[in-house]
Amino acid sequence: METIDRNTLEQRLDNIWKENENNSQKSEELGSYVDVETRTIRNAGIDRGSMASPGNFSTWRNTPSSGRYFMEGYGAGMTRLFRR
Repeated sequence: METIDRNTLEQRLDNIWKENENNSQKSEELGSYVDVETRTIRNAGIDRGSMASPGNFSTWRNTPSSGRYFMEGYGAGMTRLFRR
């Protein structure tokens, strides 16, 4: 996949969030999140290269980021998408 810019990345994550918003949960420590299948993220055209691009965000909560989202993998084939 080709690397995408930050605005496109956040638009795609916004779409994933909206599609799963009814299932959102809240963590006291980290804020609101939705659980999605990892392939949902890949199918939206988002890959690790896009997330790690300069100006995009880190996938780890303990890494400073300017983005509104971060993700953590959990379990087989699942990703927890957090929104700041």
